[in-house]
Amino acid sequence: MVTADTVLASCGSSARLVALDPVTGSVRWQSEAEPGSAGIFCADVPLDGAFVCTNYSDADSRDTVDNVRAYRESDGELMWGKRIDGLKQVEVRDNTLYSTGSFGRGSAPEWVGSGTGRDFRANWYVEPGTCIGDEIFLELEIGADVLTTGYHVIDRETGAVGTPTNLFVQAALPGGGFVAADCDDPTRITILDSAGNRVRTHSSSGDDVYTAGSVYILGARSEGTYAGYDAKTGDELWTSREFRIDRIVGDVMIGGDRTSYVGHSLSDGRELWRWNGNLEDFPDSGSGSSVVDSEGRVIGFTEERGGELVAFDPETGRMVWDGLSMTRTTTNEYPGIDTARVGEGFVASFGDTLTFYPPQ
Repeated sequence: MVTADTVLASCGSSARLVALDPVTGSVRWQSEAEPGSAGIFCADVPLDGAFVCTNYSDADSRDTVDNVRAYRESDGELMWGKRIDGLKQVEVRDNTLYSTGSFGRGSAPEWVGSGTGRDFRANWYVEPGTCIGDEIFLELEIGADVLTTGYHVIDRETGAVGTPTNLFVQAALPGGGFVAADCDDPTRITILDSAGNRVRTHSSSGDDVYTAGSVYILGARSEGTYAGYDAKTGDELWTSREFRIDRIVGDVMIGGDRTSYVGHSLSDGRELWRWNGNLEDFPDSGSGSSVVDSEGRVIGFTEERGGELVAFDPETGRMVWDGLSMTRTTTNEYPGIDTARVGEGFVASFGDTLTFYPPQ
């Protein structure tokens, strides 16, 4: 997580938080290790000057240990900690703490609360339930007036649930509204307005949904079949059976087929460029392992070169620069690589190592 004053990283192998100065990279503070923890995840905005973080554990013996804690942003001092049974995720907006959780060990959010660090339910608490398998976990997202749990649209001020009971939300629409799928058949798609009211329906080839710009895309990534629609009118703009979508950058859909990586126009689906080289030389374009820099270039890593960082122009598919090697201090063959914007540059993580790169 990156704020104006801090780069906050979670070290998976030691289950501790480390706060870094975004300019120098020096360690400001680090939390105590949490032996047996399965991971620490923090709200992406501080609450009352503190990072609010959940601490997951798979060990039954830890069920009495605090699973949510607040660390002061300036020095990492533990401000408070508590146990919230079933807690899955916390987020902060406008100095309000939002949380989701379940009653069992599944991932699906069965309850949602809005409150403060003292009382997670101070403003409201609802149990909207879920209609699909509890193994599915989707991010809690906070909008201007509503929040989505990946299943429901909920009014931020009142806690009123706006989603019809037979639908679950898959994505927010550009300009307001949501894409929702039928509980019994996820290929039956319903478009909702910002209040959760039905606007139109579609029959899709699959249950994958993408939204960007003024377009939403429905289809089946596994088969490479998609249809693009105008987000305002619902008119079909294009169809394709030729490629998969890995991510969307600006007006370009980036993905590939069996032999190459391809860029397609978001507005009309036409092919813009094609990468015919070694597929393992092309930077991974998945959103979890690459970042878009201040000039709109995609920075990712290549498997063939052992984690070398490269940048390409999503408009042309051409490499802008390459040759930045990753610092490797882990023996894990697949330690996980991720990147994040920090100012005009970016930070790349490789295992338990963070490296800052200035603008290239």
